[in-house]
Amino acid sequence: MRAVAVSLSRFKNNQTVMLPPPTSDGQRGDILQEKAIRSIARAVASRPFVLMLVNLGGVHWAGIVVDRDDKKVITYDSLNGTKNRKKLKKLAEDIMKKALQGETYNEVDVTKPKQKDGNNCEVFVSLFFWRCVSAEAPSDVVLSDLSPSGITKLRWALLRAILKMKQR
Repeated sequence: MRAVAVSLSRFKNNQTVMLPPPTSDGQRGDILQEKAIRSIARAVASRPFVLMLVNLGGVHWAGIVVDRDDKKVITYDSLNGTKNRKKLKKLAEDIMKKALQGETYNEVDVTKPKQKDGNNCEVFVSLFFWRCVSAEAPSDVVLSDLSPSGITKLRWALLRAILKMKQR
């Protein structure tokens, strides 16, 4: 995940923010810490895209992208589970309310591609981030094969892109 984030940063149009595990703050229902809110607000002010890794339950990765130019907060869970999508929706609402104050953003929930196993979420989140910031990301044609060998090909495509990326 880190290698993908570093590579995507070379497009100079995005910044990655690692969100700490969501918490609940009693009556207020806050799930993002103040430090995370400030990091997101600073990143949005300086880049068109803010990529946020979200660890759900310590076992699964999901992603949130703030697209400043299109005024969207995009959420993605490769398992497309109801519980995880609710958590992501709450995080997106918290981000819009606190980090994007004074601006109207729409929440968009991306549901595809859907992971078919329990151990490749990082590949799907990496692809989601890549597709948000670059037209060079693999197309839906590449994603038509989500078998184990198809996922391996996708991993290689990610690695190849990382290795081919030139400093900009």
